[in-house]
Amino acid sequence: MSDTPATTTTPETKTETTAAPATKAAATTSTPTPTPATTTPTTETKAKDKTDDGDEDDGAENKARPNLEEDEDVLFAVRAKLFFFRQGQHDDTKSWRERGVGEVKFLKHKETKKIRLLMRRDKTLKICLNHYLLPSMNLDINVGSDRSWVYTCPCEFSDEVLQEEIVAIRFANPDNANNFKAAWESAQKDMAAQLSQA
Repeated sequence: MSDTPATTTTPETKTETTAAPATKAAATTSTPTPTPATTTPTTETKAKDKTDDGDEDDGAENKARPNLEEDEDVLFAVRAKLFFFRQGQHDDTKSWRERGVGEVKFLKHKETKKIRLLMRRDKTLKICLNHYLLPSMNLDINVGSDRSWVYTCPCEFSDEVLQEEIVAIRFANPDNANNFKAAWESAQKDMAAQLSQA
């Protein structure tokens, strides 16, 4: 019985046993791959499942992760490219620095009724814009472009530090830019009404 190979195979189920040490003859024979029904997924198969169709399975694991937007309603959303007017890491001059491309949203909290702008980068979903919309903020035309706006935000929080930022936001076409401005003005009126009641 010591001549039995370390791997035994039957047509219905393919399993591995490690009862006896492998001999040279058993080591040179190829072992059949287990069927998916009889094995649990490994890290390789999990990674393959994510990349096959590009989407991850929306199981309970993904639903358990909050994105901190559950208590807010989306008033308006549109794709855009975001820039901050900042000093560079290796130079002292200020210039427009790209922050990311993604969907910018006007979110209204269900209880407090406050409205904020939130933008997450595509793919990574990292927050690149996060601030409340204040009635005192002015949306200005970006010189030389009919599809972008510039404004100063006194309390931007995307880097988890409150700081003043000069923000430029550019859209794919003038219609999206105009729709953003209309949503901005509507949200500002709503915020002004909320602040006057407080």
